[in-house]
Parts: sequence; C-alpha cells; structure tokens
Amino acid sequence: MFTYAQQDVCYLVFINNYETVKDAYHNLNKYFKFYDTERIHEGLNYATPEEIYLNYMKNDINKKIIHLKKC
Repeated sequence: MFTYAQQDVCYLVFINNYETVKDAYHNLNKYFKFYDTERIHEGLNYATPEEIYLNYMKNDINKKIIHLKKC
C-alpha cells in the first residue's frame, strides 16, 4: 500500500514525463522541500514534519541542559 507521499511522487513523475534525470531530480527535490516544510499533516496534528523535528530537537537540548545543571 502506498502512502500519500508516495502516491504524490508517482503522480509527479508520471504526469511530468521528465526528459532528463536532472529535471526529475530538481522538481522532486522541490516537492520534498514543500512536503517537509510547508505541507501540514493530519497525522502530525496539523504540523509540518519540520516543525515536529525542530520541536523534538529543542526539547532534547533543553533536557540535556537541565541534566547538566543538576550535575
């Protein structure tokens, strides 16, 4: 079973019929950047993957700082 992202990529490749690998690479990269930084995801509580990642990293760093202060 395909995820929505995989279906989107298959659709992009099929519909655009890229003439060169370079064209496909450029356009798919553009899509992946959009998917990770701008497109909200219902499964992520209407956040982007980038927001989830940055929140995780921020919380992880804060935990490490608190741990170091206790030492």
